[in-house]
Amino acid sequence: MPAPKKHPGVKLEDAWHAYRERASRARGHLPTVTPFRGYGATADPDAENDAEASGWVRVLARVVLARPGVFTNGLRHSKMVADGIRGWRNFISPPIPYAEVEARVGGRVFHVDADRGGVLDVRLAIDLEPGWHEVVLTAEGSEPSTVDVFVVDASSDFGIVCDVDDTVVVTALPRPLLAAWNSFVLSEHARLATPGMAVMMERLVTTWPGSPVLYVSTGAWNAAATLTRFLTRNLYPTGPLLLTDWGPTEGRWFRSGLQHKVDELRRLAQEFPHIKWLLIGDDGQHDPEIYAEFASRHPGHVRAIVIRQLTPSEAVLAGGRSFHTVHATPGVPWVYGPDGATIAQQLQDLGLLEEADGE
Repeated sequence: MPAPKKHPGVKLEDAWHAYRERASRARGHLPTVTPFRGYGATADPDAENDAEASGWVRVLARVVLARPGVFTNGLRHSKMVADGIRGWRNFISPPIPYAEVEARVGGRVFHVDADRGGVLDVRLAIDLEPGWHEVVLTAEGSEPSTVDVFVVDASSDFGIVCDVDDTVVVTALPRPLLAAWNSFVLSEHARLATPGMAVMMERLVTTWPGSPVLYVSTGAWNAAATLTRFLTRNLYPTGPLLLTDWGPTEGRWFRSGLQHKVDELRRLAQEFPHIKWLLIGDDGQHDPEIYAEFASRHPGHVRAIVIRQLTPSEAVLAGGRSFHTVHATPGVPWVYGPDGATIAQQLQDLGLLEEADGE
């Protein structure tokens, strides 16, 4: 049977990656694994089949070539971070297509492969205790890179999925020129946090200890380290990022950010059948429609939907607002508010948030 024809965009991208890899290796650049936080689950004794009954972890990383000394533990050197990295620097390290990666976790060794863009996204079958665990990754004899994965107890029934763009950080991402500015030009220290959202989310994880927190964005994996530093610097709860890989697919020139979010939500519903998610997004563009569609199809997997209302100027930059979704999900409460404090009060009224000290 002949192999399926590649999309022209895929051919061009593959050729570009191959050229960059050859040129980078010729300059003496070395393989580096840039790891991203992952997640997993403990074994579920009540599962209906053997696959779901076993524990597992989802390991995420990107394999690139870089000058010696630029990265430490898979992350850019601390002085460059302190000086404020311009976004374009996240895109200059060429990926290693189909890189072979060794993953060590829980005393076991796994050998896995990255995809044609150098992105590693694999699920490893392993039984681990609930909580954070270290994964050590190497590729082609590279220096080891260590990253944490959060293993969720099979008995957990609450989790948080939070959009990034215009929900926890003001980006105005849907407008192409502004997206390019935020991704390639703006220093990461110039990004603005949404007022009160970090405090509200920290109260949520205090109210629901042991619950997973996942951040989903249409941004590229290239920007994962920048977004992670932003979340840490602004005191957001620790959790994995679910990003995408820009560029063509087998059937189209550009990946769909909307479809990426839809696919990740469906995956979470399958991976964690006992969890009801608190879905947090904003009313610019598609978050309300995506969450409403997910809640309609999987009502047993949604605790509530939280929509951060953009300011009028933010809404203009984001390309408008979404309306008329609040009544599309009977039985699933919706919360609207312009900031974390307003949202927190409504979550408290719903019984999803404990009262803050002093109230």
